[in-house]
Amino acid sequence: MLIVKLSGQDTNRQFTLVVRATPTSSRFASVSTDCADMWQVCFKLYLTNIHQKMKQFSLTFLIGSIILISCNKKIDETSAIKAVIERETATWRLGDIKGHSACWHIEPYTRILVSTADGLTLDIPPNIIINPTPDIMGDKSVSVNTNYKISVNCNSAWSSHNQETTATDGTKLYSYEMRMLEKINGEWKIVGESVHHYKLK
Repeated sequence: MLIVKLSGQDTNRQFTLVVRATPTSSRFASVSTDCADMWQVCFKLYLTNIHQKMKQFSLTFLIGSIILISCNKKIDETSAIKAVIERETATWRLGDIKGHSACWHIEPYTRILVSTADGLTLDIPPNIIINPTPDIMGDKSVSVNTNYKISVNCNSAWSSHNQETTATDGTKLYSYEMRMLEKINGEWKIVGESVHHYKLK
C-alpha cells in the first residue's frame, strides 16, 4: 500500500493507493483508489502555482517598465533643457530679441549675476535680458558650450556648462555659466543666470 499526502493552499487531504503486482512481473497490474480526485487536486495546485508565478512576473515587468520610462523621460528633459540654453546663447549673439526673450520667464526672484575676468561683479536687471538695447547684443561672435551638467527635479532644473566665445576679431573669452530653469506650460524657461568669466593661465 502506498500513502500519498498532498499539501497546498486549499488542501491537506490524503489519498490511498492500493497496488497489486502479478506473481511474474514487478510492474503494477492494477491501481485501486480515488485517483481521479487526487489528480484534480494536483492539477488545481499546479494552476495555482502558475498563477502565482505569473503575478510575480507581471509585478517585476511593471517595476522594470516604470524605471525605464522614468529614465527615458529624464533623458528627454535633459535634451530639452540643453536646446533652450543653446538657443538662448545663439539668439543673443545674433541680435534676435524675440527669439532670446522666448527662452526666458522673468519671476520676482529672477537674478542675473555676472563676474568679470577682472574681478568685478555685476547684478544685471532682468528686464535688460528680455528687452535689451540693440547695442548690447548681436555682436556676431560665436560661442561653444561644453561640459553640460544638468539636474532635473520635477518642474525645476539647474544646468552648468563651460563656454568659449570667439569674437569677430578672433579674441577668445572663457566663462563658467549656470542657468536656473522652470517648466512653464510644458516648456522649459530660464528664470535665473550666473556667469563667471576667467582668464586662461
